[in-house]
Amino acid sequence: MEVFFKRTMQQSYMVIENELYMGYDVSLISRCRMDGFFPVQTVVENGMLQFWYEIDGLQMLDSYLEEKEIDDKWLRAFLIQMENMFVIAEKYLLLENSILLSPEQIGICAETGQFYFCYLPGYVSDIRKQFQKLMEELLTKVDHKEKKAVDFAYAIYEMTLQENYSLGEIKELLAEDRVGDEIFLSKEVPEKEEYIESEYAMEEWEPEPANRQKEPVKNIKDTVKKKVQQLFEKKQTKESPVMQIAFEPDEEEEMVISNPTVLLNSFDEIIGKLNYNGRHEEQDFFITKDSFLIGTREDSVDGMLHSKAVSRIHAKIRKQGTEYFIEDLNSKNGTWLNGEVLNYKTSYPLKKNDKICFADEEYVFS
Repeated sequence: MEVFFKRTMQQSYMVIENELYMGYDVSLISRCRMDGFFPVQTVVENGMLQFWYEIDGLQMLDSYLEEKEIDDKWLRAFLIQMENMFVIAEKYLLLENSILLSPEQIGICAETGQFYFCYLPGYVSDIRKQFQKLMEELLTKVDHKEKKAVDFAYAIYEMTLQENYSLGEIKELLAEDRVGDEIFLSKEVPEKEEYIESEYAMEEWEPEPANRQKEPVKNIKDTVKKKVQQLFEKKQTKESPVMQIAFEPDEEEEMVISNPTVLLNSFDEIIGKLNYNGRHEEQDFFITKDSFLIGTREDSVDGMLHSKAVSRIHAKIRKQGTEYFIEDLNSKNGTWLNGEVLNYKTSYPLKKNDKICFADEEYVFS
């Protein structure tokens, strides 16, 4: 299975190429638009079957969580929509083990909070193992200053460690607040969060057979703690430690700065700069961070634009050593580098005097 991203003049796609497979679900998902799933088109090329999933205006979950920590409301909203998705999949006789639960193949609309899932005909992977791995990823993104979010995330992950757990048990946990060993049942149905726009309400869930034996919870919390600790240690090893060195003046000397000396080196040579070259009155941007976001949402970006054609979080410029790279964040109207439209989740190196267009706003990199 190969995954890549393509952008045309009208649409942005996630393309998954797989071996040729002609099951009933291939024509089904290409003809029916199902809530909670990416719309998809199929193409046969060089003996391989390609699925072109429409992802226009969406972020993949892995990219979305790079700049964000999740709270209790976010996690519950995600799980509720995931349960709704499984209800719809069952309605259309789709195979649950052909649903992809990797963060790289789950989409989110940042404006509405709507999630989109990927169904890949012919692909088979244990959905329970997929969900366990997904929860491992989400645990590292939970805001650990928010106790309610931590308790709920741990309860879900604890469930996935049991040998015979069922995804139906998620429904039960969504109606409960777990704190330690106590369970508080919610007497009222929580109001729908403002940022959730789902047309499907939760349907009645069939209870699990009474004869199914659950794994005893004894000592499982220790297992969870050890597992989570390993996840965080693994995450930290990927990040390079930053050494900070502070220089202090000698105690005997008194420092008096009346007219500080100005470094003669050009500021442009030290820090990347975007020089505005458009028709409006936007400002130049100095790339002062390793990850510099550009868009119209003032509270979420580092370089703010005002054009209605520019997406809320449109693109990202990343600094790596002395080099700079640009990446489109699946914006509605695209990012262009020297006249070439950029594919989503692909980094492009920047050179001096490169022309960059964020939709209809043009900049020159220096």
